[in-house]
Amino acid sequence: MKYLWVLMVTLPLFSCGFDKSFISSVSTIGEKTRGPVRIIRGAEVSLHFGPRNHVKTGESNYVVLPVVPIGGNSDEVFAYQQTKGEFIVGLSLFAHKDALSLDFSDITLNLKQTKYKVVDVKRNPYAHYPNSQASRVGDKNVLCPKSQQFKEGLPNEEIDLKNNGLWECYDLVFPIDAPSPRMTFQLEVIVMDETSGRHKTFQVPFEPYKWGHSDSFP
Repeated sequence: MKYLWVLMVTLPLFSCGFDKSFISSVSTIGEKTRGPVRIIRGAEVSLHFGPRNHVKTGESNYVVLPVVPIGGNSDEVFAYQQTKGEFIVGLSLFAHKDALSLDFSDITLNLKQTKYKVVDVKRNPYAHYPNSQASRVGDKNVLCPKSQQFKEGLPNEEIDLKNNGLWECYDLVFPIDAPSPRMTFQLEVIVMDETSGRHKTFQVPFEPYKWGHSDSFP
């Protein structure tokens, strides 16, 4: 009996963990890859948007064998630190051909029947993958290379998209407080084909998407 009592007490202590739930704004179009990631694939270019307005909706701590909740909270808070009057949207592009260009000033956010333009462009904080790894994955998943260099700020002219087998990743800043991911909105991006003189317009609607993950530890 003494041996069984120790076993019953010890097992839960080695099977602890927690669950976290999030709500994110995700594009309603595009290929689902993992979690809230969607890749919009075009013949000329593929795109991915990562709005920085995730909210954490709850967290539960538990022990298992048997499963016993031991605490948690259900507060809804932004997962990223927010700056008032600044909504950041990550934009990643993967060119499939040469002679493509992008004008950041043409990118539009449509929210609650109001249109907002990009006022600043910053370095994407997730651009930290080695070129060899990023090029090996290609456009199957979004891996932003750490070698990407650019001058922060809204460019005065169009930028050329490089057809080099790597993603180009930027953080777009719109002059508005980050909206709740429970709100719907739309982003519009125009990519120019310099060879044909034609442009491709991507109109991308967003909707709320609830997801979560769990971790366990001994």
